[in-house]
Amino acid sequence: MSKKGQKVTPNKPFSLKPVVAFLLYLFALFFGSALFPLATGLSLPIALISCGVGTLLFMVITRGKMTFFLSANWMFLPAILLIMNPDAAEAVGSLAWNQAMGGWVVAVWIAGLIYIVLASLVRLFGADKVARFFPRRLIGPLVIVAGFTAMAGIFESDIISPIRDFGASAYKTWIIFGVSFLATLLFFAFKKTRSVFRLAPAGIGIIAGLLTTLVLDGTELLFLSKDMGQTLFLGPLSQGSGQVALFVFQDLETYFGFWSYLHFDWSSILSVIPLVLLAFGVHLVTVDRMDKKAETTLAMEPGIDRTLVAEGICTMASGLLSGVPMSLALGNDTLFRKDKPSRQGALIGASLVLILLAIFEYGTFLQTVFPRAAVAGSLLGVLGFIALRGIALTFPQGLNISRGNLVLALLIVAFGMGLSGLEFYNSLTHRLDAFLIPGGILLSPLSVSVALFFLVHALWTLGQTKRS
Repeated sequence: MSKKGQKVTPNKPFSLKPVVAFLLYLFALFFGSALFPLATGLSLPIALISCGVGTLLFMVITRGKMTFFLSANWMFLPAILLIMNPDAAEAVGSLAWNQAMGGWVVAVWIAGLIYIVLASLVRLFGADKVARFFPRRLIGPLVIVAGFTAMAGIFESDIISPIRDFGASAYKTWIIFGVSFLATLLFFAFKKTRSVFRLAPAGIGIIAGLLTTLVLDGTELLFLSKDMGQTLFLGPLSQGSGQVALFVFQDLETYFGFWSYLHFDWSSILSVIPLVLLAFGVHLVTVDRMDKKAETTLAMEPGIDRTLVAEGICTMASGLLSGVPMSLALGNDTLFRKDKPSRQGALIGASLVLILLAIFEYGTFLQTVFPRAAVAGSLLGVLGFIALRGIALTFPQGLNISRGNLVLALLIVAFGMGLSGLEFYNSLTHRLDAFLIPGGILLSPLSVSVALFFLVHALWTLGQTKRS
């Protein structure tokens, strides 16, 4: 019995929603961060730590107003494929890897500084005036080019190169790639699963590719050669698992040895700077899209300038740790709308668990034996979706678009895909150094396209402003 006048609060029934939110966040954080190092040759455990730390840091800087998770920024993928050269199969911690990382990390840190400079411009002149230089008619076609350019690079480094240069089994590679790619596309296509798995659709592709690899290994052992050495995953897994240390901090020289090789690499810097401008434009569009779809007011509170500063600081911190540039991940607006709770506790818990899981060094060993075809299949599915989002940005009202914007879009796509085609031809034949400029500086074709069209559009915008 309760005392007289005292309110009795009924016990709330136990809800699984916080648990489900925690698992979804953990799933999204893990696969949103794991795919980038698996495809580019960066350290997997340190990349996971960077994602967890970056997400927590982003929440602190935005004062908890944005309960969104961060993952690798796919706009930078063509540049890092050029600089890190993942098809050379350099091990994490090797001399060649440390030297390449020493230049790439400095470039990513500079990218974070540019974010902060752009945030200052937004603060000084206002988001609307700055956004005139980053319109959808420019950002959309460039995102299309970025998606297809990255697809070509991944296809060469993770499918063609292993078969051509390292003697990988062709039919097994194509089977794993096909299953992983189709699985990713299917989970993008079905609306009923999109609300959950769109957070990290690459995870579905990776799991499907790994299961396919296990089936092929089992077939090899039971019906074909019956030789463990002919398997793709089980053989390397059994041979090297006993030589792995337990914790990452037991071998700091392997993971952070590149700090002894920090230097200004102009190939990295000049390839990254234009991509920061593209990522900035995507950030503006992303925040605007979240405000409209999720019925929030992120542009006002915490403000685009603060979200840009947060993304810049997180990119700088993540760059110095792992070389992974950070950005707001796809699918944040899927979980969070105005009528849903913030679930900050679930995101904080998932970030902390991800950091704890990443300190085990076994992740580095798994990175060396994981089937690259599965990574390529899932990643190509994600990049295809990014290219489709570029089409949606270019044609926000369907085909109802002005002739001028249509001509601009076709020109950007044709020019950008032409440069990417030259680079793809070079990677296949090694006969044409199309983007090698004096001084031995190698540029990303995507960076060339982005820099050219941003410059032309900026001059045109300034001219229009003077006329008015």
